[in-house]
Amino acid sequence: MNNNELDNSQLTQEIKDLLNKLIQYLQQEEVFNELQTSLTAKMDKLDNLEVKSQSGFVQPEPLIMNEKNEKIVVSLGKEQDGDYRHFLLVEMLASEMKNNSPALTKGLASLLVNNSNGNLDNFALVEEENILNLLSNCYGLERVVDFVVNDKTGFLPNEVKDVKKIIELLDYNYHYRKKSKKSNYAQTQKAIIDAFLKKENITPEELENFQLCLCSDPSYISETGLEYPELESVEEYFQNAAANMSLEDVEKIKLS
Repeated sequence: MNNNELDNSQLTQEIKDLLNKLIQYLQQEEVFNELQTSLTAKMDKLDNLEVKSQSGFVQPEPLIMNEKNEKIVVSLGKEQDGDYRHFLLVEMLASEMKNNSPALTKGLASLLVNNSNGNLDNFALVEEENILNLLSNCYGLERVVDFVVNDKTGFLPNEVKDVKKIIELLDYNYHYRKKSKKSNYAQTQKAIIDAFLKKENITPEELENFQLCLCSDPSYISETGLEYPELESVEEYFQNAAANMSLEDVEKIKLS
């Protein structure tokens, strides 16, 4: 959807229809009940949706949403791959999450929007979405979601340092790649690999599922238009790190 289409009289109804699908999806999981309630409350504000186009030099973000005076005001910056409606839904959903990490909140919001509305194109947050999948494999989906949505730290004391490092890398890369057109995606994945292999009693299934979530092929995310230094080294890094696990851990995996 380009800027010339944003004045289309059907825009508000399109957003409402997509938002309803998202709300229905969130209702299926108890952990998202609070989010779906707050999004429902925003529905009336969409009747006063305002869209303002700004120069990319003034507003570099693809979309900024400001709520005021019972209106939702959207300011568009530089053109970016992806569906404008997707960006709006992500901003609305992420704004209801309590975690301070923009990469985590927008990454989870993007995942949920994609799961509820599979017809929306988006490449901007593919890294954050995948890192969340890896984090879920590492720490469990419920704990990760509760951390992002409610900012409840359910991590064990020995996990906190690793989680903090991963989020710092993720947030840095979220801002870094916008200016440099390069991504440190490889470094973030390697930090999660280190954290994952510290787990006790890793089963062969867990090891396989985690490995399947890793991304070491630049062609898989070539549509983002970014450079990915060292991305090809992620798989080798995982293999080497797994091979260096203690003999006791390896035996546990073999016997399980």
